[in-house]
Amino acid sequence: KLHMVHCEQYSLFKYPDYTTQLASKIIEIHQQENLDVLNVHYALPHAISAYLVKEIADLPYVVTLHGTDVHTFADKTEFKPVLKKSIVEAGAITAVCDFLSGEARRIFGVEKIRTIRNFIDHKNLGSQISSSPKDILGPMLLHISNYREIKRVDDLIEGMPYIIEALPTARLNLIGDGPAIPNLKLKTRKMNLEEHVLFSGFQNDLSSWFQNSHLFVLSSDIEGAPLTFLEAMFFGLPIIASDVGGVSEIVVNGFNGYTFAKGNVREYASKVIKTFNDKDRYFSMSRAARQL
Repeated sequence: KLHMVHCEQYSLFKYPDYTTQLASKIIEIHQQENLDVLNVHYALPHAISAYLVKEIADLPYVVTLHGTDVHTFADKTEFKPVLKKSIVEAGAITAVCDFLSGEARRIFGVEKIRTIRNFIDHKNLGSQISSSPKDILGPMLLHISNYREIKRVDDLIEGMPYIIEALPTARLNLIGDGPAIPNLKLKTRKMNLEEHVLFSGFQNDLSSWFQNSHLFVLSSDIEGAPLTFLEAMFFGLPIIASDVGGVSEIVVNGFNGYTFAKGNVREYASKVIKTFNDKDRYFSMSRAARQL
């Protein structure tokens, strides 16, 4: 059952207080349903709300760490003391990849943490692509994110001239929205890449976009274990991604994709070209991606 948290905005406060209102909503549901345990995903802010609930209503909780809550905010003085308290007070701690488990041990000093890897519900993704190979003429590269600076999407755009030189009909499709989009569009125009870089905006149903793409690409500064990898692989898309965080726990070089050194645009482009220049390799990686 889905319970919505409707944040009240008061003129006295500059920003709505989601953390407190979430905790109050959980307590309300606990009183109605007599919950046994609470599992919160992303420590910031949900573990903080869960800690409040535990103190007020004596409801134990489990924290699942996903990425930004550890590799981006955990070492910041504005968040660390409260984040650490809300995590160490949990009855159990899990993370979606070994990299994040290790970072949590290092930053928060927690020892009892278990890696439980991400998974996807295939029913929510529609039908998987057919087992017959895709036509990889005019390859479509797909990227999906929230377009923040940490995603380094500029690198994907800067790699296109190298890719087009070898694969003249290649295109890059950028799905989603975020603060970096205006600058990315400007860069695309300045580089005269409007015919090769597509901005498709936010999409509710991603199945057809995966089905009509050939490769999933990512160039982030840091990642945990992106769910988009699993979704892309379900549709048979090999992954080309920067070798950061937990990426190498999913992408096995030459098996279901390739990794490249973060920020190395030429290496990124060469891995894309390498994938498409050998159809047998591409189809082998596509099959392997579906099996993972």
